[in-house]
Amino acid sequence: MQDIEYLAALLDYDRSFDEPARAQFEQLMAGARQEADTMSLAELYLLAAEATALADNGHTNIGTAVQRDFNSVGVRYFSFQDGLYVVRALAEHAPIIGARVLEIDGQPIDAVLADLNAYTGGPDQWRRLYGVHMLESAEILHAAGLADSPDGYTLTLQDQQGDTQQVGLTAHEPQTESTSPGKPWNILEARALPDEGDAWVRSLQAESDDRRPIYLQHNDQPYW
Repeated sequence: MQDIEYLAALLDYDRSFDEPARAQFEQLMAGARQEADTMSLAELYLLAAEATALADNGHTNIGTAVQRDFNSVGVRYFSFQDGLYVVRALAEHAPIIGARVLEIDGQPIDAVLADLNAYTGGPDQWRRLYGVHMLESAEILHAAGLADSPDGYTLTLQDQQGDTQQVGLTAHEPQTESTSPGKPWNILEARALPDEGDAWVRSLQAESDDRRPIYLQHNDQPYW
């Protein structure tokens, strides 16, 4: 309840909510107060995400704490013009890197991502970018009603030859001591992210800058 009241105070400070958005925000807070006794941490996270997204701008959002605070299926994705793809994964899932994602637990991936738009404010492409970031956690997807279990989910994939397969992913506990990988676009980096180490395999597996595409050689520097 203290967390909910802290969140509710946002309207006293953020002027980017128009009147309809303020009304929707207050309605969400009223409902949350009634459910506080039974609300899970994942549900609280989604409440905060949905409420702040009502401001509908790219800045009034709650950030990307998914990898640090919630479980992970050990697979990370990126959305390209022709679909959503697995771009990095734990070594045990390395064979599916490069596959296109068609469904999660039988639901078309475009429908899943459309539902996740509610948890990020801003332009559609910005919402999709962060929605993809949330797919890593079965706990989050289950709380959003988009996965059958908080402990994992089943992917329907299409490989580069056009063949489809189903792969079950089991979620691992969050790495609370690790550093978050940061922004969703960091998923395309060729190097290991701070929370990955040697356990992950990447679609752009390159150990030295001279093997990386030019635009990824110094992407931690604004200018070079």
